[in-house]
Amino acid sequence: MAEETGLKNLDESLSKLESVVKDLEAGNLTIDEAIDKYSEGMKLAVDCRRSLNDMSKKVSQVRQSAMQQINALNQEESEMQSQG
Repeated sequence: MAEETGLKNLDESLSKLESVVKDLEAGNLTIDEAIDKYSEGMKLAVDCRRSLNDMSKKVSQVRQSAMQQINALNQEESEMQSQG
């Protein structure tokens, strides 16, 4: 469930970031509004990067755990074959 929340938050942040970029590209903002939008966009970009890093760490941990289990099973199989 936590993974879904992380992905949902990333999806929402990316959507907001896209909206900010569109607003900036439209060119209809005052300088102050544009600076505020730029600041918001940079904060969203940092949040997105943080979420991606967190997800990448989780994937690496899952992969490492699975590889350890596979190696243990391979070792057991090898030992059984050498005994039989």
